[in-house]
Amino acid sequence: MATGFKEISSQKRKTDFLLATGLSLLALAAYALTLSKGAYPGESARLMATYSGLTPLELPLHPLWGSIVSWLSSLSVFTLPVRLNLFSTFCTVIAVGLLYRLVTFLIHELIYEEYSVEYAARVSQWAGAVAALAFMFSVPVWQAATRLQYQSFNMLLALAAASLLISYAATQWRVFLVLFALLQGVGVVESVMFIPLAPMFLVFLVFVLWKNGQLSLQRIAWMGLLSAAGLSLYYFAARGFLATHDAEALCYATAMDVIVAVSVGVMVIVGVLVGVTGVGVKVMVGVGVLVLKSETPPPPSAPVAHNTSNTTPAKTSNIASTSRITLLLRLFFR
Repeated sequence: MATGFKEISSQKRKTDFLLATGLSLLALAAYALTLSKGAYPGESARLMATYSGLTPLELPLHPLWGSIVSWLSSLSVFTLPVRLNLFSTFCTVIAVGLLYRLVTFLIHELIYEEYSVEYAARVSQWAGAVAALAFMFSVPVWQAATRLQYQSFNMLLALAAASLLISYAATQWRVFLVLFALLQGVGVVESVMFIPLAPMFLVFLVFVLWKNGQLSLQRIAWMGLLSAAGLSLYYFAARGFLATHDAEALCYATAMDVIVAVSVGVMVIVGVLVGVTGVGVKVMVGVGVLVLKSETPPPPSAPVAHNTSNTTPAKTSNIASTSRITLLLRLFFR
């Protein structure tokens, strides 16, 4: 594969812009017609009540999204549910256009054989359109777009990060690399989704730098430091949370207390993500067995009188241990 990105004709740029805009408008029409006009029961209603100030905030788990939603809740345009649900629609509509751009870019660049280069532009546009349509009409995306959900904002952040690399590939402006690196750190604070996506973003970054002839360990290291700087959002979010009455009611004294509480929740979720693999499942099951065994009392050395109850002391201890683990998972996944 030759280095250097392909030249994109003005006709392809115009067609890509029209297709991305048309797909975004189609998504806007579909989501607007099916938008929830009220607080959708369940998680969406809980988030709406929390970030509009009706119920206390337990932890600043989504600081950027939460700040925007809190600001929107203070406006007086439309009703509160419609206003907040439209924010999810806006995020998903922009994400549709960015997904088209990402898929079109990758397909166009990965077609390099002589006999197929002439079809690269057309094939990439078809691939981008199909990917965008499949994305916008999938059930999880449609649900996140028509009610208040932070997942739509998370998808927008991830696709915006990829779009920054595409812009750097086209212009070679370093500001796009800086913004991409910072967004990686900020994204980890905003959503654990950025943790499993990190290897893919690293491969994409290496691909873009290599094609531009700028791949070096020093450049990767500097970008890693910028990403680490983006993690400072943890501290600023914790400081902002400490200034609220919710933190005082929950007895958080310092920013480090809040950061530790958030980090525990992140580690639990990451552990579940790792547990999807076979090795992760074995490790988690092994840890669970050790925890249960450590809290199980040793068997009595002398014979014990017959217990009429169906639950032995060992079984009772195991049930209590399992209940504590279940309570911990519910705390961080609700």
